Amino acid sequence: MISGNRLSGRRFSGRRIGVPSAGGLLPIFRSATQGFWYDPSDFSTMFQDSAGTTPVTAAGQPVGKILDKSPFENHLTQATGAFRPTLEQDALGYYYLAFDGTQFLSATIDFSATDTMTLAATYNPTIAGECSLMSLGTVTSQAGAFDLGVLMGGILLYRSGDSAFGARGTASLEASVATVSATLNLAGDSHATENPTLRFAGGQFDLTDYVAGDTGGGNFGNYTFKLGGGLAAFDGRCYGAMAFDIVLTSTQIETVEAYLNSKSGLIAPDFYSDSAVFIPETTYHYGSTFSHVDIRTAATDFVVAISSPIFPFYPQYAYVGVYVDDVYVTQIEADLAGMKQYSLTLDAGLKNIRFVHGLQSAAYGTFVTSVRANAPMTQTQGLTNNRIVAYGDSITVGSDASPIMQKAWAGQIQWAQSLTGQSFAVEAWGGRALHDDCVDGTARTAFVAKIEAYNPSGLWMAIGTNDYGLNLWTAANFGTAYAATLDALHAAMPDLHIYCQTPILRLVETANGLGSTLGDYRTAIATAVSTRTAFCELVDGTTFMTLADIPDGVHPNSTGHDLYALAVYTEITT
Repeated sequence: MISGNRLSGRRFSGRRIGVPSAGGLLPIFRSATQGFWYDPSDFSTMFQDSAGTTPVTAAGQPVGKILDKSPFENHLTQATGAFRPTLEQDALGYYYLAFDGTQFLSATIDFSATDTMTLAATYNPTIAGECSLMSLGTVTSQAGAFDLGVLMGGILLYRSGDSAFGARGTASLEASVATVSATLNLAGDSHATENPTLRFAGGQFDLTDYVAGDTGGGNFGNYTFKLGGGLAAFDGRCYGAMAFDIVLTSTQIETVEAYLNSKSGLIAPDFYSDSAVFIPETTYHYGSTFSHVDIRTAATDFVVAISSPIFPFYPQYAYVGVYVDDVYVTQIEADLAGMKQYSLTLDAGLKNIRFVHGLQSAAYGTFVTSVRANAPMTQTQGLTNNRIVAYGDSITVGSDASPIMQKAWAGQIQWAQSLTGQSFAVEAWGGRALHDDCVDGTARTAFVAKIEAYNPSGLWMAIGTNDYGLNLWTAANFGTAYAATLDALHAAMPDLHIYCQTPILRLVETANGLGSTLGDYRTAIATAVSTRTAFCELVDGTTFMTLADIPDGVHPNSTGHDLYALAVYTEITT
């Protein structure tokens, strides 16, 4: 590890506003003229029978009636005992309505006076197939009907107008609790102007994947509303549900989502420290390698939802690291490619927790999509100023370190950011080469934009060993592109300081299939730097360690990563 690195004194800043009170939601409902609000955590709203004579007093009891907490009094009932959901309590202590695929609550709700709608709910389907959490009318036969639920692992928003359309986000929901909000505006005459959206886990989708043609400008209907049923019955948990007959503002939606999140102890991260940009899960690329979710809480029990598309290809790398007060504690090992929840127990007391994303191969990695806990959480953020970005390959993402989430050299620098006074981000994945990013002018422009998105003050370029080892281009062509890349970076970011590290030792460095030795690529880097010393600095990677620390001839072991981290740490702090 980095000498003297006790990782103490990190500065955090809160990014979450307090959870809104129930009273704080009433002004939003008053801005609407129709809607509903169902809260399974409020025992005063639930009864075991449809007549409302026997109160619900404990988990495990049936719910035959739930009162609407909105001003509109759209109370739901179920007359048949066998079809009544039950109130249950999860392992973290939060209450939910449990549906088994046959149960539902219903009422006739008149939305026929509106052509706009906002829906929001916190739910967890327990089946992989199609199921509808809430519905108004029958989407296959009644104009203006809608369903919100799950279809083939994705969020489903299905709406029937002049004809039917379906739209969905691609993120899997079967294995995790999530808060979803959706908007529909039917005032226009086409899908383009209708512009329905879904928000999920901090990302937003403008839904254009319609099944059929134009829906027209018709209103919603005066139909039977079902919680727990629709086009397909709902099997799973509902922690809360709301609707408004208007399109809420972004601030109002965030307030609603924060309230619903509190009903299940949920944080769906809306940013990741040391990541260039949040990319919604349409690509499963939530953030860069070793980007992280920082949380301050006194909670002891956690449920962490993870997406791990890297798992089928490299299961040995499908990890999320866990740090408490800057000390490595453990790593969560993903065991499937989709989203899944993992339980975690930590010691009591107020603490700073960091969930660290795993290494990547191309755009595949392991990412945190939500965190639930048995006490309130505040999402925080570490240093964001004076950021250095490490650009590299499998060595930079920690291949052959053990455990990777503690020992990878770039990770060690990142954990030491409070010591360096700098934020350290990682733009790297296994097998990466300069040829992948900067083969021509168009590619270089895109690469520079990617680096620029990090808003860096420095760039550590640890690239070139794959350009040699994979025979991608000669050392001469590599050097030309390397120099052009430096110039493009400098033109876009004149104040950027670039550390140009030559490749570390390899067991075999003789001429490759193109006739260039690894030494030739190092020379090409040195030559490019020699005329750009005003903004570039040459770093000799061959001095970091010996071949004894590179047992496979390419990748350092844990000792090698320690030495690598020490060399980088020394360079950027002196």
